[in-house]
Amino acid sequence: MPHLIIVCGHYEGVDERVVQHLVDDELSIGDYVMTGGELPAMVLLDAVTRLLPGVLGGEDSTADESHTSGLLEYPQYTRPAEFRGWGVPMSCAPVTMRP
Repeated sequence: MPHLIIVCGHYEGVDERVVQHLVDDELSIGDYVMTGGELPAMVLLDAVTRLLPGVLGGEDSTADESHTSGLLEYPQYTRPAEFRGWGVPMSCAPVTMRP
């Protein structure tokens, strides 16, 4: 069974001897610095796991992602219909929530 080991650096990274002799591939989630590699590792795991069949709601769930068209999606509204006095715009409210 294939496996993956994620080595998480801390502050400045991983000892170069480990990189030279034990690491097959390196990847980065972006051009910025974090105090540890644990959060980038979780980002990687989430990004890969969501592509596995059955992880998301349906087979077409990944086809309509915000990044597939190069633009961000429209605003999202969840329940309750009113939160701290802020209501969902009537044009976005389901018929059952409209007066």
